[in-house]
Amino acid sequence: MKPKPFLKLQRKKSMFGVLKAIAYCAGFPLLLLFVIAGSVQFMHEYVFEKTWYLGIGIALLPWLLTAILQIVFNRFSSSQYIKTLVVAIVAVACVLGTAGILDLHGAAVIEEVKAEYEDTAVDIPTIDYLKGHYLTTTKYFPSELDGFYDDLDEFCMIYNVGTRIDIRNGENSDGTPYVVDKKTGLPMNPNGLVSECFVYDARFAIDVILDYIESEEYLLSHKITRTEGGEDVALTSEEIYRELIALVEASDAYTTYQTSEEYLAAYSKEKDENGDYVGSAYRVMLDLADLDDMLPALLRHVGVALLNNDLIGSLSMITSMIKLDELFEQASLPDATVESLLTYIQDTFWPQVRSLVGGLLPAETLAQIEGIIAGLQVSQLEELLEELTYYYSPAVLPSFAFIEPANIATPGVDGSYELTVADTTLTFADEAEFSAFSAELKRYAYARYYAKINGAYIGSVLIPNNDVGIGTLLNSEGRIGMVTLNDNGFDNSKAWTRDELLQLKAELSYVPQLFPLLTARRFLYTFAGMVALSIILFYQFGRRQDEVIEEMCALKGGACHE
Repeated sequence: MKPKPFLKLQRKKSMFGVLKAIAYCAGFPLLLLFVIAGSVQFMHEYVFEKTWYLGIGIALLPWLLTAILQIVFNRFSSSQYIKTLVVAIVAVACVLGTAGILDLHGAAVIEEVKAEYEDTAVDIPTIDYLKGHYLTTTKYFPSELDGFYDDLDEFCMIYNVGTRIDIRNGENSDGTPYVVDKKTGLPMNPNGLVSECFVYDARFAIDVILDYIESEEYLLSHKITRTEGGEDVALTSEEIYRELIALVEASDAYTTYQTSEEYLAAYSKEKDENGDYVGSAYRVMLDLADLDDMLPALLRHVGVALLNNDLIGSLSMITSMIKLDELFEQASLPDATVESLLTYIQDTFWPQVRSLVGGLLPAETLAQIEGIIAGLQVSQLEELLEELTYYYSPAVLPSFAFIEPANIATPGVDGSYELTVADTTLTFADEAEFSAFSAELKRYAYARYYAKINGAYIGSVLIPNNDVGIGTLLNSEGRIGMVTLNDNGFDNSKAWTRDELLQLKAELSYVPQLFPLLTARRFLYTFAGMVALSIILFYQFGRRQDEVIEEMCALKGGACHE
């Protein structure tokens, strides 16, 4: 049994060991723990998915430098006092130095953003304000982070976009592969457009809308008009674009491209032995054969609903009176096609209906209806189907990719350019001035495609699309957001202004990178003194533990091992 003095020393040794561990943990480990806790709020937010850990990484740097210094001093210095003093001073210097560097970095970031948006109405807080208000600390101070989240969520809700890049499928509808750009993370098709598999994120959507707004302002600034009823009527940006894209599509460059193997592989209307188009794009688009399968079946179901539903008995009587039941019976025939239905409507159904209601309609109205019905042709339906379901092949350059000065106009002998749009002739002094016009037109074309056409297909209409393709059906009231057959989206009055878009774009450029660093900065300053004290106590308790060990060795007759 060990003597009581030795047991007492052993307890003191254990006590100083515990105090030594507590002192160490009260320094850098506690600092890191607080930084991690402060970074948790960013961890599950998509906008911070690539930056939430930056503050944690920064907080590790002074700890790593101090640990290296401790290893060096333990090897080359025997004086506990010198080690305590030097390591404590260096640790504090590392902590405060890192915090100071973050201050300088934050100020530089904010100044850079302010310079970029200097000529706009964008409001960028000072770095000193952000240090105390980047997150909510008390109920009396507003949080810049909460305001940022509110704005971002509102934008994403209205325009039906996400906060991060989302890619839904592994390939395009026609099987064409895309390549994810390593720099932007966007899935890009061979023709330079983003893949249809890309669900717009907020950054992409903001850039597209701003491109559209700014390029539209540029086009409208040229005051292009058409004479109607003896008055000059200003053309809309859509009308200007259609006038100019017609010139592009008639250019030698584009018509030659339409004969290339690349183009014909997607849009050749030659048919194979099965009667299908050779062009790959037509496998995605609806054609008359698809309509033959769909329309009769649809009419049969409608017929059953109208003719056999007691809830609408009076309507059944009306439909029977005007021979609509006979049309549904015709549609239910096994060999019924769109062409046979059109023939039946023109030759049998309409004459029967006209004999019943013809006397109730004005002669002019009756003539208009007859003209429409008589003019119905299968070829017209084919053209309508192609227009409504047109597929932009991922492998084929769109016509607006050919917007170049040479494809719109030719220069004059003095190097100037003249371009006639509707009833307005635009004159450009030189090639540089005309190239600037072409560049803005091309910018408008790409933004128009992403905002209106592709946006309508993926349910994220960014610009009201009441006069382009499928938008005529789905977006006739000029709405934005999730405009589909099942959802009307938001009224155009909910659209964000240019200043609001620029404000959110500016915040997206600095908030995700800066706020995690501000979290680290906050705790670096808070724990600088604690780190110094913990190091001093760590070495002090270590020195006392060594003294106890020496006393224990003396009691054992100089043998310092058990």
